[in-house]
Amino acid sequence: MQIKLPSFLFFAIPSLIYWLVMRRKGMGNQEISRNLGLVGSSGKFYLYAAGVSIGLAVLSYAVNEFNLMPQEWRQFAQQNSQYASWGKSVKSFLFIFLLEGMSVTLGEELFFRGFLGSLLIRQLGYWKGNLVQTIIFTLVHIPVFMINRSTWPLVFIGIPLIGWFMGFLLHKSGSILPSWLFHTISNATTAFLAIR
Repeated sequence: MQIKLPSFLFFAIPSLIYWLVMRRKGMGNQEISRNLGLVGSSGKFYLYAAGVSIGLAVLSYAVNEFNLMPQEWRQFAQQNSQYASWGKSVKSFLFIFLLEGMSVTLGEELFFRGFLGSLLIRQLGYWKGNLVQTIIFTLVHIPVFMINRSTWPLVFIGIPLIGWFMGFLLHKSGSILPSWLFHTISNATTAFLAIR
């Protein structure tokens, strides 16, 4: 089993640098935390995140179980998932959820929503800032899907919609935590469905 610690560190470093620079400039920890979305949120935003991600998970499960997904996508997922050989069980889903949440999605949320999204939304306003954040989030994910052209609809439709929704959650809640929950459930579901 491979833990993606370098990925987490890579995406978390800009937030850490921002924190250190702002502290040096005299900004307080609470303001820095607020600027990075490292604050709590109203429960309704966690419910939005969980509801949408669980709805998408049920839809993905149905598409997978009724063989509505192109066979090429299924093969791509099974060939490129570190979890593909695991058995399907509640225990394996929970373990995938924890691994994805701590080693992948936390770092991505710290960077894309906490550092970049917050900064862009403050500087450009919600619509432009969230659009730029979404484009950058999509561009970073393109190499994963360029291996197989059949997965391009995921890149040019699915990833931007997900990126936009997570930016929306950040904007409305002021926190990266709801988008982290959404992102983790989404990644864990995708990985779980790749299990043979």
